[in-house]
Amino acid sequence: MPKRNVRQLLLIALGLLPLLILDQFSKRLAIAQLKGTSGVTFIPNFWDFQYVENRETAFNLTRWIPDTIRTTLIVGVRLTTLCVIAWYVLAAPRRPLMLAAFTAIAAGAIGNNLLDRFLYGFVVDFIHWHVGAAFDWPVFNLADSLVVVGVGLLLLDTWLTRDDAPAEAEMARQTQP
Repeated sequence: MPKRNVRQLLLIALGLLPLLILDQFSKRLAIAQLKGTSGVTFIPNFWDFQYVENRETAFNLTRWIPDTIRTTLIVGVRLTTLCVIAWYVLAAPRRPLMLAAFTAIAAGAIGNNLLDRFLYGFVVDFIHWHVGAAFDWPVFNLADSLVVVGVGLLLLDTWLTRDDAPAEAEMARQTQP
């Protein structure tokens, strides 16, 4: 395993710290300012801040799983995600945009489903987007946004480097013994 790959993994780990601090700070602020209130309107008919304790996953996809194993399963999936990211980064050098994407995804996974579930027993959500009463997006938080941004960066990186794949595969074949 090249030192460069270990350095890239360390860069991701260092990049996680400020993102996790910002995520947890925003959630503590939501708990202190929003819990027990009806919320705060930021942009009327579009953006509110509301305190929500989310014991499910995105869009309640795990509501069919018994409560006794739901958290264990959710945490296990997030830990597996982090292990896959670490393995992928260690397996081969990555491009900067891809490393930024992995950092955002890892921060979102840790912030939402590891730290929150261990600290509170649920995920703290507080950002609510809607268009009047016609469209109502589920309440989310900064960690959710980080996952979405990370996936967007991965897609952008794939699109920008789509012509490089054949050249990379040929170079890998030439360097193998």
